[in-house]
Amino acid sequence: MRESIRGAMRVPEWGSALPVPTLGPAMSGEPGAVWITQRDPEVLRPYMLTMGGTRPRHPMRYDTVLNATGRRSGALQPEAATTLDLCRQRARTVVEVAGLLRLPVLVTKIIASGLIDQGVLADPAERPPTDPHSPHNLRHLLDGLQALEVS
Repeated sequence: MRESIRGAMRVPEWGSALPVPTLGPAMSGEPGAVWITQRDPEVLRPYMLTMGGTRPRHPMRYDTVLNATGRRSGALQPEAATTLDLCRQRARTVVEVAGLLRLPVLVTKIIASGLIDQGVLADPAERPPTDPHSPHNLRHLLDGLQALEVS
């Protein structure tokens, strides 16, 4: 591996081989270990997927529901476009989108936050709170309980 010295720290040059961060043979240095290079087009680091973002700008939990607004989007990165397509099919939770994209949840939150900024996903914080004591909700609850008694 080629290395250069920058200050007192040794930093590998671009294109040097790095082990895949797993606890398998790649970390042990055994023969047949899987290695990737930084020039490998199939491997993207999370900061590349989030355009350098490290935190979502909108508060989201694992169970936050993401809804598409129906607005047209401009050019999107593939992961953002797939996120939007999934949410256009039906409302999905953050963790569901992360699982389908096979991405870390934090990365998915950052991508979704960018889509909220563009106006193509609805901001979960802007949903009006529902009053559990409203006559409509109480009537709905009563109807549901009465339906249970009949069955």
